[in-house]
This record gives sequence, C-alpha cells and structure tokens, in this order.
Amino acid sequence: MTQPTAPPRILVLGSSHTVALKEGHARLPEEMRAALDVTFFALGGSLISHYTVDAAGHFRLRDDVAPALASQCREQARAINDGTEEVDLAPFDVICLAGTFNGLDPMIRLLPQVGVDGMHDPDTAAARGTLLSPETLEGIAARMIDRAIPAWDFTALAGKRLFVMSPPLPFEKVLRPEVGGRLGAQITEEIRANPAYVPCIQAYLADLTEALQARAGMTLLPQPPETLSAHGILSADSYADGAKRIGGGDQPDRDFLHGNARWGELFWTRFAPLCAAA
Repeated sequence: MTQPTAPPRILVLGSSHTVALKEGHARLPEEMRAALDVTFFALGGSLISHYTVDAAGHFRLRDDVAPALASQCREQARAINDGTEEVDLAPFDVICLAGTFNGLDPMIRLLPQVGVDGMHDPDTAAARGTLLSPETLEGIAARMIDRAIPAWDFTALAGKRLFVMSPPLPFEKVLRPEVGGRLGAQITEEIRANPAYVPCIQAYLADLTEALQARAGMTLLPQPPETLSAHGILSADSYADGAKRIGGGDQPDRDFLHGNARWGELFWTRFAPLCAAA
C-alpha cells in the first residue's frame, strides 16, 4: 500500500508583511491548509534585516549587531514567535521571504523626484532640479537590486526552494493628500505626466526577478494582478482594508503599505501549487 506523501515543510520569514500571509493562510479551505505544513517567523519594522543565514544553516541575529539593538530584536522575536529567537532551516523544504526587501518601492519613489533625460520633458526635469541620464538611472537601479539580495551564506540552503514575496505596491490611498502627503502628490503627477513611468517600473521588476534567480537562486513571486488598481503600479485599497499590525490591532487608515487577510489568502492560492511542486 502506498504511503501518503508528507506535505512540504514551508518556512515564511519576514517583517510585518508576514501578518497578511498568516491571516490569509488561516482563511484557506481546510484541505488546502492540510497540504501545507507552514511555520512563520517574523519581526516588525527593519529588525528582520539584522538577521542572517550562517554556514550552519541557522537564521539568526548577526554577531555585529549592537547590544541594545540585539536585545530589542531578541525581545520582539520571543514575543511574536512563541519564545523563539532563531530558526534552524534544516527541516524545511521551502523558504519564502515576506517583506524582507524593498522590491519595487525604491524605484516608485525615486522617479517622481528626478528628471530623466528622454523620459521627462525639459520643463519637468528643470523643475525637479536633478537631471539623470538613462545610464545613471540604470546604475542606480543596479545598486537597488544589489541591496535587495540578502547577504546570506546561500551554500547552507542548497537543495531548498527559495522564494521572495513581492510586498504589495503602495495602496491607491497613497494618492489621498491626508494619507500620502507629498509622496502621493508626486506619484499622482508622475502617473499623469510620464507615460514611461509604468514601463520603467515593469522593466526594473524584470531585472530584479532575473538577478534574484541568477545570484541567489530565489524565485520572485509577483503581486497577484487582481490586487492592482487601474494605474498598474498601485494596489487596490480593498486589499488593505482591515490590515493588521504585527503586534496586534488594526493598521491605521494612513498606512498604505500593508495588505489584509484577503490579500494573504490570494497570495497562498498562487503560492501553494509552487510549494507542492517542491
């Protein structure tokens, strides 16, 4: 008699964006949840950036972190992750990073603040005061991609399937002055005045996807297209309503970066078949 195949063991490592995935996982049909053995490990804000993967295959706090900051990381890790401060990666078949890198956000924020020769009209470029050549923009994009790839010992992860969840693009409410302020006004103007804005973002995404795969063996999981607004580079607000904070409670209405349980559920319906193939 054939024994049933054990579900793949999946570890989701991340920042506050992990909350949507955890809530979304809880909303999945029972049969789908049973087919996924999932563990979550999260830290709020930028604290997760102070962790690394060492040669022994442990996800842990870096040795060079200042004592006060290290104490803060450990305290929050224990509070959020049932007393756990680090994770042995050996038992896991699939590892997914959630919100541990900036994805498209740096490029979305950069372009409305500068003028790019051949992309922006001369008046716009002059008004912004900073004119970049296409070559300079490519160099900046390359450095953004360098910073997006974790400085880990990837030899310790040999044989595992590695994924990176693209965090939600800023939600459309960023365009409301009381939410997005100056950034929202800049994005609004860029969408209106620069037809190359969206294609440029899409080209950057393609380069980022290729670099993650080539340099780190990581597959970038793009944002589900259903969650995008008509602009194509912003997320629909319906996928942010009721989003939760990592320490509990609702995200404030002015938050335009975090998805809700509905967003997380949709992510899992896309991600689960990839895990099953691991």
